[in-house]
Amino acid sequence: MRSVVFTTWMLCLLTFASVFAQDPFDNSKAQKSAQLFAQGIISTQANEYNIAFTPDGQQAYFTRKKGKWGNNNKEISTIYTSTFKDGKWSTPIIAHFSGKYDDGDVFVAPDGQRLFFTSKRPVNSQTKADSDIWMLYKTSNGWSQPVHLGNTINSPKDEYSPVTSKNDNLYFASARAGGLGQGDVYVAKFKAGKYAKPKNLQAPINSAKGEWNVTIAPDESYLIFEASERKENLSPAGDLYISYKKGSLWTSPIHLAMINSKGSDLYPTLSPDGKYLIYASTKGGNAGIYQIKISTLLDKYNHDPFITNDAVVLGLLLLILAFVFQTSHSDRFKGFYKYVPALLLCYFIPSVFNSLGVISGEDSRLYFVSSRYLLPASLVLLTISIDFQGIKRLGSKAVIMFFAGTIGIIIGGPLALLIIGSIAPEIVGGTGPDAVWRGLTTVAGSWIGGGANQTAMKEVFQVGDKLFSAMITVDVITANIWMAFLLYGAGISAKVDGWFKADSSAIKEVQERVVNYQASIAKIPTFNDLATIMAIGFGCVAVAHFGADLIAPWVKTNAPQLAKFSLTSGFFWLIVIATTLGLLLSFTKLRKYEGAGASRMGSFLLYVLIASIGMKMDITAIFENPGLFLIGIVWMLVHVIIMITIGKIIKAPFFFVAVGSQANVGGAASAPVVASAFHPSLAPVGVLLAVLGYAVGTYGAWLCGIIMQSVAE
Repeated sequence: MRSVVFTTWMLCLLTFASVFAQDPFDNSKAQKSAQLFAQGIISTQANEYNIAFTPDGQQAYFTRKKGKWGNNNKEISTIYTSTFKDGKWSTPIIAHFSGKYDDGDVFVAPDGQRLFFTSKRPVNSQTKADSDIWMLYKTSNGWSQPVHLGNTINSPKDEYSPVTSKNDNLYFASARAGGLGQGDVYVAKFKAGKYAKPKNLQAPINSAKGEWNVTIAPDESYLIFEASERKENLSPAGDLYISYKKGSLWTSPIHLAMINSKGSDLYPTLSPDGKYLIYASTKGGNAGIYQIKISTLLDKYNHDPFITNDAVVLGLLLLILAFVFQTSHSDRFKGFYKYVPALLLCYFIPSVFNSLGVISGEDSRLYFVSSRYLLPASLVLLTISIDFQGIKRLGSKAVIMFFAGTIGIIIGGPLALLIIGSIAPEIVGGTGPDAVWRGLTTVAGSWIGGGANQTAMKEVFQVGDKLFSAMITVDVITANIWMAFLLYGAGISAKVDGWFKADSSAIKEVQERVVNYQASIAKIPTFNDLATIMAIGFGCVAVAHFGADLIAPWVKTNAPQLAKFSLTSGFFWLIVIATTLGLLLSFTKLRKYEGAGASRMGSFLLYVLIASIGMKMDITAIFENPGLFLIGIVWMLVHVIIMITIGKIIKAPFFFVAVGSQANVGGAASAPVVASAFHPSLAPVGVLLAVLGYAVGTYGAWLCGIIMQSVAE
């Protein structure tokens, strides 16, 4: 009798164990790499994509479309369902609510009480050309009839991939008007039993390109979505990205290179237990459904830096800047800074901390804040001090030499591209944000204006971070080699002036006028002065943002062909408006706030920006393409030849040649150094011309960039 009871118990246990062991997602090969899901049953030769599961994982809903994958496929999409029973998935059948209209993008809420999908079915008997979001409720008899979510959620454009978190917040993508790009990700918070008005997740999730299909972790700790036309994309269509939520902010999206392919990778979703990422891919031809253990991806793409609090990161960056400023003015480090530019360290030291994992340029929001708020304020404060009358009094030769330098840079970039491209075309190649011509626009911004204009070009022409790192090195090293020649020339300026046949007697008169003017406006700033300077800077930032928010969407809607010239970019208009406001204010009494330190405050904001850029860069990028130095050298030679030629023709003193060149190439940081090499009291001349460089830097660099784009294409 005991043996019978024992045998019975063992059979029950084995039966229970066999049932318990049946995992609808079990696939040992999917631990390390993506594998087809339910191959031959759910994943077939047709197009299967966008799968969702009930909370117990025993029932699946997915979209199927026959024919060849692509835009020319006119077949409607249909939602199918399959049940996991006896260790395998059943033959799919059409879901009871689908089959008549173009349906897709199905999702089952984490609590299993609602099912969402998109459809082009009629609304209130009105035919629809776009996809809207619909919902089914769980009832005692099964799913309810589909309910349209209404115009709070839906728009006249397509909505995509609705998903909800545990707290019922609804995330989805939409091509509606007012977004940043072709399609954006939105969230509608669930409050008091209904959905609030959807909010655009903004940058860094959304961009000027396209963000489409999305899934959210149940606790909203991370978000995975499809994005098109990003610089990291392996596919000309869509790739998958992941972003983590840090507090109330989303980190910069990370490209999931492990699973992305040259086909379309899209429609991510999570298994109910959260162990697997399941997504669609066309890497096999038509769309198929793949799965991979989510921990494999999270372990690879979620390396938190040691410091994640941006307040701490900001403090660290300011300590770095203070260290560089203090040591660069110390006699003890004089020999070191003779060979290593201080500006390069402001970029380089934060990049070291980033490489060591102490901080993260990808996770931090400091660069975004710096580029959108501190940069335009810096431009205003640097240009408000421009004294057109003072520059006019310097004499025409000083201004001519300055603009000769500007023209040399504007045409030097395209010429360098043509020359190096004819010799070594592989050096000047690249596509998208990594196109070399785009990177060179940042050099143009720096060499005509300064760091603020350089960063402006990075954003306007959407330069990749890695390429930008290389261009910074080309910029700084090439510029400092030329500066060394100018400093040497200052020591033999009498001989050079003799060769130019120049009369340098006017320099002394210029020296006296500039010194007197600077003395007339100099003052010890009061608290009211500092408050007014900040109000001027950030007040203009507010106006610039307001104007950019109006102009860029209008141009994008009414003249989309102008995108080639960056005129649909909100950032472009932000920078142009800020610079223009600074120039206009320079004709008012507010210009006198330079005496209270307007440009110094602008420079401080600029250096904070420079340090935040350093967090994002890889200083070793130049070693991957040392040929970029050839472009920089040829470019600089064009600039030098034009400067010397014009100087010889107009018989300009070498002082004007040197300072005019350095006011372009070196900006306010080094133009005074070169000027003071002739005589310490002449340093303000370098400042005045450098400020003129800030004024024209954005416009000149943009023109240079457009010409280089034409040459490259």
